[in-house]
Amino acid sequence: MGFQITLTEEQVSQMWAYLARCVNEVESYLRDGDIAGANAFMDEVLNEAGKGCHDLVLDTSARLRGQADWRTFIPYE
Repeated sequence: MGFQITLTEEQVSQMWAYLARCVNEVESYLRDGDIAGANAFMDEVLNEAGKGCHDLVLDTSARLRGQADWRTFIPYE
C-alpha cells in the first residue's frame, strides 16, 4: 500500500528554506563549540518537523565535513 504527497512550488520553497535555516543554525552552534546548544536546537527541529527533517539536517551537516552521514559524525578539529 503506497501513497503520494504532492507539494506546491511554494511548499517546496518553504521546505528548502526551513532546512537551510536549520543547517545554518546548527552549524553556528558547532562553529562556536556549543554542543549543548546544537543538541537543544536539534531537539526543537525534531519536535517541530519530525525525525526525517532532523536526520536531513544532520546528514547535511556531516556532508559539509566530507562524511557519508551523521551517524559517523566527526566534529571540527
